[in-house]
Amino acid sequence: MWLSALHYLLSTSSALETGLADHDTAECPECLLDKQSSSSRTSPLSSKGDSGDRTKGSSAAAYISKLSLFSNQLKAKSSEMKEKIIELMQNTSVTSPTSHDSSVTHVKSADREKSKPYRNLLPVFMIDDDPDTDESPGSTCSKLEDLQVGSRIPSLKSFLKKHGSWACSEVHSDGSHNEGYLVLSDESLFFIMDEESVKGEGVVGVMRLLSSVIKITSKKKHPHLITFKYGCVVGEEASITHSDRFFLNDNPKAFVEAVKKLIDQK
Repeated sequence: MWLSALHYLLSTSSALETGLADHDTAECPECLLDKQSSSSRTSPLSSKGDSGDRTKGSSAAAYISKLSLFSNQLKAKSSEMKEKIIELMQNTSVTSPTSHDSSVTHVKSADREKSKPYRNLLPVFMIDDDPDTDESPGSTCSKLEDLQVGSRIPSLKSFLKKHGSWACSEVHSDGSHNEGYLVLSDESLFFIMDEESVKGEGVVGVMRLLSSVIKITSKKKHPHLITFKYGCVVGEEASITHSDRFFLNDNPKAFVEAVKKLIDQK
């Protein structure tokens, strides 16, 4: 018993060979017992390890097989998706409203004298050079043919000098009056008032077509007061719709003659 204890003590302190004289591990009963016990302890673990290795190997093989199958499926789907995307892009480019018409081609330097591919095609950029002659009431206007009621004349003095005028007063039925000027065109009669808010400007207060004039009258006692009556003629009867009265300080007769002359030319 004490030999086993001594053998164990020397073996744990790595002094077995030096502490015991003539020690032989092949003949020592204690060493033989230790080897047997070690082999018995390790053999079950070894078999379990081998079994674990085989289990791990089979699991790894199954995982690799599944991964390979997934990779193949992914490649197939990727190829199919790529074909669909290319087809969609081609269809979009054909039906897109912004795509260029194959019949429209740019002029090459060598073909400039041979053909004109842009002929009969609408221009991309257009500049409208037509003047806008529609004047809204209250807008600024200096052309006689563009005037209408409410049109503003920025430089009244130069306008009257260019077109000619007769100084007068517009007389209302209640006795009130507006100071201004009568101006004639080939088609119309205008009464232009001084713009009180802006000095030097004028505004069109009355515009009448000469073709609508039915009568021009004045009284012997008041030859400067001229009455214009407007309307239409139906058969042999004239229908008066409205009238204007103007008081002309100078040459009322000359003004009436000028109006009659324009009317007779129609």
